[in-house]
Order: sequence, then structure tokens, then C-alpha cells
Amino acid sequence: MKKRVLFCGEHPASMAGNGNMMAAVLSQVNTEKYDFACFCVHDVDPINSVFDPYRFTIINATTSNDYWGSERLLSLLHRADLDILFFVGIDIWRYANIWGRVLHLREQRKFKLIFLFPYDVQNIRTDWAKMAASCDIPLVYSEYGERVLKPLVPHIRYFRPPLYNAELFGPVDVIRRDEFPTLRDDAVLFGFIGNNQIRKSPERLMKAFFMAKRENPDMTLYLHTDMEGVYNLKQLAMDYGAKTGDLLQKRPGAKYPPDKMVRVYNALDCLVNCTIQEGLSWTPLEAM
Repeated sequence: MKKRVLFCGEHPASMAGNGNMMAAVLSQVNTEKYDFACFCVHDVDPINSVFDPYRFTIINATTSNDYWGSERLLSLLHRADLDILFFVGIDIWRYANIWGRVLHLREQRKFKLIFLFPYDVQNIRTDWAKMAASCDIPLVYSEYGERVLKPLVPHIRYFRPPLYNAELFGPVDVIRRDEFPTLRDDAVLFGFIGNNQIRKSPERLMKAFFMAKRENPDMTLYLHTDMEGVYNLKQLAMDYGAKTGDLLQKRPGAKYPPDKMVRVYNALDCLVNCTIQEGLSWTPLEAM
């Protein structure tokens, strides 16, 4: 009889880093040994699955007042007959508000608990370490995390999933003007790729760029991010005296599939990854 696995995390088609990780993990599941479903956050464009449905069940985690679906997850665990609950990519504290009840259900319903999480903070959080230690198989996707947590969580393991769609990323012939029609021919193009601005520092990148541009006027910066997200980058650009042609940006709200991102990477002269405390960033791996 096949084991039943419930994966929990970000939607595998969400284009987020953790969504990429979920897609990579799901692509490795031995379907002869396991049946599985995915409890996911993130609303994604359904067009890719309209006539080519996923070969597993997608359960929407989010409710109107609970983005991560804590109570919905508990309800599912109460009723579903599963062998493994596997959290993928999300922070260990994400379900801290229900963790005690999850552990109680594990003992009651006899499923295994696996958690693949980041750890990149500079100090030891004993409460997070206790959560990791309570898992049957705690996995951390940074070698730093494994090193600092090992004394408190002896059975922790380092595990990095493969880059999903890795075969798509590589050198391609790109006419830069096709990707960036307003770019000057003599421009040196720097790029920042970061839809998620948490743990990122695009506002400091912009400051550094305009400082450097005083000495190197041919520089242009492409920002593949939300200009009015965590940081109001539009206002910062005005504060720094940006002129037409200094900055390029992706179309607001536009979703770039992997093949489009390959072309963007190949059009850049230099990728800047301005991140603070990051366990795993797919962006440099894709760009390389």
C-alpha cells in the first residue's frame, strides 16, 4: 500500500523561491511508493493547468482571515488519513501558533513530521530550535543553519533541493534592445531580481547605484521588483534625482515565466544580489 504524503508550503507554480523548491521536491516523488497532495498558499494564474491539470491534488490554504490556513490545516489533519506531513521551504515558525496541536495530532494519528526550512539569522533562537527538534526529520537548506543548530538539534540534516527547470537556464543569444527597447547602446546594464523584498535591500542598492553613477554615467539599473512594495522605490528614485534612462523596471504586475527570465539574465551585464541573511537564493543560481 502506498504511503500518503501531505506537502505544505507555497504553490509550485507561484514563481516564488519557495514555490520553486516545492516544485523541485514534488518532481522527485516516487509515485509508485507515494500518493501525495499539496496544501498551498499563493493564488496563481490557472491558465497552465486549465487543460493540463496537476497530477496531484492542490488544496488552497488561504482563507479570508488566515493567509497560511492554520485552522484549515488542523481540520485537514484531524480528518485525513496520512502517513507523512512535509513542510517545504517555509520558515520553521510559520505555524508556531498551532504547533502544539500539530504535535498532538501527530501522536494521536501516527504520522511522521518532516520540515525543510531556512535558518539564516545570526543568533540562536532556542524556541525555533525546539520546534525543529520536535520534528521526526528536520531538514535545513543552508549549511550555516545546519552548523549552528546541530548542537541543539542533533538529528538535523542539510538538504538543498535541485533547482526546478534548471535545464532552461543557460546562455542564449539576446538582442538587448528586444528586451529593453529604451536602453542606450552604450549603457552598462546592472540588474536586481527580487519579487520578494523581505530580507532584500533594494533601497540601499539604489543609493549605491546613484553614488556609483556620478563616476560612471553610462550605468543603467534594471529593477525586477515592485517599485511600490515594501519600499517606495519610485519616491527614492525621485529623491536621488533620477533622470529618464537611469532606471528600467519590469511591467507592473507582470509575471515572467522561466524562459522569459532566461532572456532577462542574458541581457544584463551584471547581476546584483543585494540580500541580507538569506539561506538560499535561487536568483544567482539561475543567473550563473
